Parts: sequence; structure tokens; C-alpha cells
Amino acid sequence: MKITIFNRNIYILFIKIKSYSHNREKILFELESSFVSDKHQNFTIYGIISKWAKQTPDKVAITAPGRLPLTYYRLNEQIKKVIKELNKLGIVRNDRVAIVLPNGPDMAVTFLAVSTVATCAPLNPNYKAKEFDFYLIDLKAKMLIVQSGLNTPAISIAEKYGICVLHLSPMSEAGIYSLTSDKHVNLITQELAKTNDVALVLHTS
Repeated sequence: MKITIFNRNIYILFIKIKSYSHNREKILFELESSFVSDKHQNFTIYGIISKWAKQTPDKVAITAPGRLPLTYYRLNEQIKKVIKELNKLGIVRNDRVAIVLPNGPDMAVTFLAVSTVATCAPLNPNYKAKEFDFYLIDLKAKMLIVQSGLNTPAISIAEKYGICVLHLSPMSEAGIYSLTSDKHVNLITQELAKTNDVALVLHTS
């Protein structure tokens, strides 16, 4: 997965996720913007996607083996749905949301959606309990998003520290999913991140 961004104040956004099978390359998700001039330098990730959704609503944005293709209109609608869910659970700008998901369309859409509201912090699904314990605390994560059915110690570690856990259940379209949580909160909050807020945090060894 390659992500090239300049904070949230985007000049170029390029995200590509590839799957390799039998030495053949399959592009699962490719999203690329042309160079944005200085007068448009306040465009955000969500702003660019919203613009594409209006200009080319029926154009395919995401494909994945075994799932229906996703258009830019549907991508934009899914991002808005996730934004609403995160805000409802109290997630606002500058909060850090850890995600433990396999590479693929759901991971890509989750990054786009979370970074629109807060700071996205992807964690390796292969981490052991000790590593999740360290990273979730070091990140000061307020929420953890995991794929339903994924056997990961991240869930029990998050619960130990009172971190809200959201379970992601993929649906038929690539990148479309539902989110469920045991936390029952319904805050009336609508807040998006600002252009200079941190979009992505990656731990390096």
C-alpha cells in the first residue's frame, strides 16, 4: 500500500493497493488526483472525493475480486456514513483511531473516512498482544476498528483500556461495510478535521 499525502492540505493524493496472485498484478483500488494548483491548495481528501462523486458519479472507483465494483458516488456515500458513525460515538478532529484490517478495499475506504474526521493509525494485524498493548497506549487511541471475525488480541487489549471497539462487516460492494459497537452513545456532533490536522500516523521500527 502506498500513500502519498501532504498533511491534509493536498497537492497530490495517490493511493494504490495491489494484490499479487500467480505472478499477476491486480489493482484493487487506485485513486489518483491530478496536480492541484496553489489556488486549490485547501482541498482535503474528502473534498476531492466529493468533487469526483459529483462530476463522475457512475465511474468505478474501487474493484476487488469476488465483490461488486464501487462507484465514486457510492464511495462518497460510504465515507459520509462512516463519518456520521464516528461522530455519533464521540470521535472528533485530532482523536486517534487505530485500525486493524487486512489490505484491501475496506482498509482503503476506512483510511479515507477516518482521516476525514480524525487521525488514522493503521496497525499490523499480525502484531502480538504485547505489541498491541504498546501501540494502542502510545498512540493514545480513542477507538479501534477491526474486521468482524478477525482473531486478534487487539480487541481484548482495547477493552482492557476502555477503548471503543468498532467491528467492520464487509458487504457485497468493494469498500462498503457496516459498523457495529457495544458502546451505546448517540452524540449530536458533526465535526470534520481541518486541512492542517494530521491525517495519518504510522509507527516505524
